[in-house]
Amino acid sequence: RLLQLSWKPSILRHFLTLLGGGSNSNDENGKKGKKSGNSYYYPFDIDEVSEALNLPGGHEEARMLKQSCTSEGTTEIQWRAAEISRRLQGEGSRMGTLTTE
Repeated sequence: RLLQLSWKPSILRHFLTLLGGGSNSNDENGKKGKKSGNSYYYPFDIDEVSEALNLPGGHEEARMLKQSCTSEGTTEIQWRAAEISRRLQGEGSRMGTLTTE
């Protein structure tokens, strides 16, 4: 289950590539996604994608993101990853948050 993705653009770019079905390589555990023709795809739940990426448009925005990642090239996916990265970064993303206690 995708709870929340890292805000790092390189990780988001890789995830978006997998979401769009643009990668047929092994993941870090040596496992491949489901085979479809000559390539592999990873069947992510759209609601989980929406929640993990903190998309304000919810399910519909996640569906459109998946569709666009399927048809866009590497540069466009990289730009989308940078946009999502900025959105995911909170005040405590890069360093710890201090409390009054």
